[in-house]
Amino acid sequence: MTMTGTGLPIALIGVLMALWLVGAIVAIWIGLSLRNESRKILGQTSRLRRLLDTAPAFPVVVRSDGRIEAPDRFSRLLGLTTPATAFSDLGGHDDAGLAIDDAAALEAKVRETQRTGKSFVLALAIKGSERCLTVVGNIADVVGYPNGAALLWFFDSTDSLRELEKRTQESEEARTAFAALAGLIEAAPLPMWHRRPGMREADVLLVSSDNAVPKNADSNGSITQGLGLPLARQIIESHGGTLQLHSAPGEGTTVIMVLPRS
Repeated sequence: MTMTGTGLPIALIGVLMALWLVGAIVAIWIGLSLRNESRKILGQTSRLRRLLDTAPAFPVVVRSDGRIEAPDRFSRLLGLTTPATAFSDLGGHDDAGLAIDDAAALEAKVRETQRTGKSFVLALAIKGSERCLTVVGNIADVVGYPNGAALLWFFDSTDSLRELEKRTQESEEARTAFAALAGLIEAAPLPMWHRRPGMREADVLLVSSDNAVPKNADSNGSITQGLGLPLARQIIESHGGTLQLHSAPGEGTTVIMVLPRS
């Protein structure tokens, strides 16, 4: 059976339509796959954005031309009324943003990081607020920012600094209490505690000028308190320290005071 001249074009048209149908099906399948992949990427991006919005740190990208990429809540943290889009927007305000000196110091660190890739950590203060910031700077990912941008992470360190100041003050009070107790032991002209020889070590005798000659208790044999050793013990223990006393007849008295470093 031979194909006539009219049948050959019809066959070619049928083959072309079949190929077009197959191509359309493949294109639809690829499109659906890409749509599903796009939905997955959009979901991941949305979750990452929510994580960044609730994170304790604020990411800020400083480009080589001075433009910045920062979330709106970072501008609100600085007390700015409009979102910051350039590095110069962070300073130069009356009761908001960074102080002039802090902004200049931060800019110098950022420029150094953009040139050399060197990391840095810097403490900053917000004008018109008691809040303090700690910024950690690194070079940004060269894939996303090939022109030498800097990635800054701003942390609100107000509570941490207050806790550090509190611990420092407590440490200074402990040192003062230790010095006062040492001076009290050295200068007291009278015994702080009295006990009779042979009593328990818990009822230890502390004599300021230790000559290994303990003094007896009062006439009825009771133990009395003198110049404030209980107060010294209370002060030391309130700062996490300990006060240990060791005494034996004829051997003298040893006072061991242990105070934490911080």
